[in-house]
This record gives sequence, C-alpha cells and structure tokens, in this order.
Amino acid sequence: MDAPATAPVADIAGRRWIGAAIMLSLAATVLGLSRFGYGVLLPAMRAELGWSYAQAGLLETANAVGYLAGALGLPALLARVGLTTTLRSCAAVATISLLGCAATPDLALLLALRGIGGAASAALLVAGALLAARLATATDVAAGLLILATVTACLRLAPDRP
Repeated sequence: MDAPATAPVADIAGRRWIGAAIMLSLAATVLGLSRFGYGVLLPAMRAELGWSYAQAGLLETANAVGYLAGALGLPALLARVGLTTTLRSCAAVATISLLGCAATPDLALLLALRGIGGAASAALLVAGALLAARLATATDVAAGLLILATVTACLRLAPDRP
C-alpha cells in the first residue's frame, strides 16, 4: 500500500518524476484509446455485428455511467490505497477492459466491459491530473510541466470522434 492521497509532495517529487511521467504517458494513451478511439470504431462495429443504433448507443451510455461512477468513487479509492496504486490499478483495469472489448461480440459482456472501463478511465484521468498537479507544485516545477505537456500530447494523439 502506498502513501495516502494527502502525503507530502516530497514523497512523489524529485528523481521519481521520470517514472511518473512515463506512468502518466501510458495512462493517457490507454485513456485515449479506450475513451476516444472507441468512437471511431463504433460505426464499423454496429454494421458488422448487426446492432441497431440504440444498441450501439447503449455501449456509449454504459461507458458514460461508468465514467461518472469512477469520478465519484475516486476520493474513497485514493483514501484507501493511495495515488500510485490507484494510477497503476486503474491503468491495468482500463487496458484489460479495452482488450476484453476486442475479444467478444456479446453485447451484455461489452456493456459490462465498457462500464468498468469507463470507471477506470475516469479515475485514471483525475488521479493522473492530481499527480501532475502535485509535481507541478513540488520543488521541481519543470518536471511537473513536462508531465502535463506529455499527458496533453498523448491525449491529443487520440483519434477524434467521427
């Protein structure tokens, strides 16, 4: 278990900023693919799997509901396991749910995976921003700004919705 969310900034600043930048960059990539890249694939999925527009829309709704749940549940998660564990576990869950979506055509399973992925993505985004903000206010402001720029660049590389 790592330090709680209220731990001093010194715990995450200093030499560890490079690891934090890598973690946040990977998190932003996962978030971009699972949240934004999915919109590009949805029309092709709908056509190939024979879904109605309502069924395809349900997938996006499941993701949005999960996203809301993840954002609302994040403070409790941070208090329980800390920032680093939250980032790592949410990145893993978002990645696994994205891979699971690629592995099944079953609508019910896809709805569950999109909801879980949405919750993990929301927590990942907010926790990543929290880490970047903490680093930006730490002793090494340049490190925090580098992380913010890297995460922003990764999110900008995500495909736009049609």
